[in-house]
Amino acid sequence: MQPISSQEAARPRWLPGVLISLCAAQPLLDVLSFWTQDLAWGSKLTLSLRLLIFLGVMLTGFVLSERRRFYWIAAAVCAALYAGHVLACLRANAPFTTANLISDATNFIRFAQLPLFTIAFITFLRCCRQGFASLERGITIAFWIIAAVELLSALTGTDPYTYPDKRIGLCGWFYFANSQSAILSMLVPLALCSGQIRRWLPIAVVGFAELFCFATRLAYMSLFVTAIGMVITLALTKRGSAKVCAVLLLCAAVCAAGYTVSPIHRNQQAVAANAVRKQENIDRLVAQGKAEFGDQGYAYLTYAYDEYLGGTVERYGLEATAEMYGYSTKAADITNVRTIKINYCRLMLNTEPLTSRLFGLSYDEMTYHGYCYDVENDFHGIAYLYGWAGLACLLAFLGYFLVIIVCALIRNARRYFTVEAGACGVALCTALAHIYNTAGVLRRPNASFYLCLILASIWYLIYIRDYDDSKEN
Repeated sequence: MQPISSQEAARPRWLPGVLISLCAAQPLLDVLSFWTQDLAWGSKLTLSLRLLIFLGVMLTGFVLSERRRFYWIAAAVCAALYAGHVLACLRANAPFTTANLISDATNFIRFAQLPLFTIAFITFLRCCRQGFASLERGITIAFWIIAAVELLSALTGTDPYTYPDKRIGLCGWFYFANSQSAILSMLVPLALCSGQIRRWLPIAVVGFAELFCFATRLAYMSLFVTAIGMVITLALTKRGSAKVCAVLLLCAAVCAAGYTVSPIHRNQQAVAANAVRKQENIDRLVAQGKAEFGDQGYAYLTYAYDEYLGGTVERYGLEATAEMYGYSTKAADITNVRTIKINYCRLMLNTEPLTSRLFGLSYDEMTYHGYCYDVENDFHGIAYLYGWAGLACLLAFLGYFLVIIVCALIRNARRYFTVEAGACGVALCTALAHIYNTAGVLRRPNASFYLCLILASIWYLIYIRDYDDSKEN
């Protein structure tokens, strides 16, 4: 236990307001990014604003911190990792230009924000007794801003949809659907935690409705994870009434019963129908290939692979591509975008020196004939962009928090397993699910911001919060 020192308790009174403003600003920045995405200066504007916020947070945290060595250590690790990455890019087969360096640096800053932001938020929580309550208030404000934006987009007919080509899913004025899915999945349990018991009903109804209408499988899954996780938390901590638990379970049951009329069901039906059409086309192209080349070797795959794996075939050849896919003719294998991008990067890595495996590939090298093969899974993306070293650093950072959670519960579960801890645990689980299945968190500052809040809150609940031990007896 590390209580807040008297010196830390006397730190700036403006810090709670800053924390609330930082949380509230996140969805507003996303809305600004959405409405300026088609303008030449739009992305530069929002990127500049986020960079200024990042630098301001880091500078403030560094000045306020009494443990600045952690900032220096984190900065040194990031600098060493990026230096190794640049060296690997210079040694790679493709030329590494100034433009490559700029785009790579931009992407690395997005990745480095996770540990650096987390350290800064931990400093803020150490310096301010009202810090955690301010974060809870800011998270609740961000939750309601997102709900208001979604409602306005629906009422004005300007909702871009989660799946625009199918016109399915309520997304709101937010640019990247996978990131917004992760944000909603993290925010709903956190908002439930931060709201007082009497305010849980509107948060539960609106939050579950958002996850239900968003239409992604992960958002729909997060709905039930949140309901079950929070009910278990309330039961074990003896917080909240049976009425609150009943409301959470009822909301989840209504969403389960409404699956057949849900946006996610309509999307899955569309995906299944599209898969059937793709398989029929692949069978036709394979039959055409067999008629022309025979079924010996791999030449019969020419037309099907050119149709769906054209970029990979053109760059690495039909033989290498067919071997990578196990000579498959299944639509689930050769038309899956995530698999296509992972296999493309795998083939690219096989042609590069060892340094590329250690420190990653250039981001621009992943673009071929105007199509970007940057993978759509965060863990894979970090492995290909920053190599084994980058992935090891990330896993060590996230693993540290998992270890301290387990150690705290083993040490004194009655003290550390609180409603706030349960909400953070649920939010962390939904975040990790999005990290594993999408590229919407670790390299997206708008989503990783909330992950930083979760990690900093976990550290606060274990090492900073002053518990009343008398309640344990």
